[in-house]
Amino acid sequence: MPIENIITKSFKYAWHHKAFWFYGFWIALFAGGGSSFNTFDSRDLERAQTEFHLPQLIIDNLFLIIIVGTILILAGLIIGSILSNWASASIINGTKMLEDSKEVNRKIMGRVGKRTVWEMIVLRGVIPFLLTLALIAILAIPVVALIVALQEKGAWIALALVVIVLLALVPLFVYLGIIFTMASPFVVLERQTPISALKKSKELIKGKFWWTFLLGIILSIIAGIGSVAGLLIFIPVVIGLTLFVLAKIWVGVIIMGILILPCLFIYLTLMGFFVSVSEIGSTLWWLELKKSKLTQA
Repeated sequence: MPIENIITKSFKYAWHHKAFWFYGFWIALFAGGGSSFNTFDSRDLERAQTEFHLPQLIIDNLFLIIIVGTILILAGLIIGSILSNWASASIINGTKMLEDSKEVNRKIMGRVGKRTVWEMIVLRGVIPFLLTLALIAILAIPVVALIVALQEKGAWIALALVVIVLLALVPLFVYLGIIFTMASPFVVLERQTPISALKKSKELIKGKFWWTFLLGIILSIIAGIGSVAGLLIFIPVVIGLTLFVLAKIWVGVIIMGILILPCLFIYLTLMGFFVSVSEIGSTLWWLELKKSKLTQA
């Protein structure tokens, strides 16, 4: 099946079956996120209390608040990972069912997603995390050695070394990204273990790497279009914020309060559609590669 047919069918499936939007919504909501940490000294606390008028109770319990906040962030990341991987597995399952001319709905699609969610978390979360830690550990040894040996000059050399190594590893990251993407259907549809799925994924894309790479770029662009288009929905909210900040017009706050939740819902729904198109496209390509391998055999 040509790539253009894959894209066309992906949009067709997503448009005619709103269950894909539902699962795409959860992926859009939880697939990304992050947090930043900062260190505080007494001057920071004094400045925060003076400039932002923080209550003394908050200042006195700041450490506890940071601990609780960190726990809540970690809990949110875990819940988000469960929901987003369940949604991805459900979309993969729904795509296969449509290709088999079976009826799909939210409940049927989600049933398989629930059974494979933990394997998906290991494949898409735990293994990449461990690989990242291993890379950091490998890079940390020469970096620390250079800094200790050459001090300030060593820090600049270490920074240059890290940049060069990361740039050199970009092709490897791309290759691994494709293998991990093509491994997901093995976990969901064939109940393979994550390690076995990665091995089979590597075999599957042999001879089709560049076509898989090209399709991956196209699907990433499609998901990106949904994100950019969705941001336009927030223009009224931005106008309300601008009115309040620049002109102190309180109606701006009212505009924000009324529109922010509906805008967020529309944004996530729109994002969910394009994300589901991307997930469907990856699964259709996986099915096409499997069919091609069987034909060759």
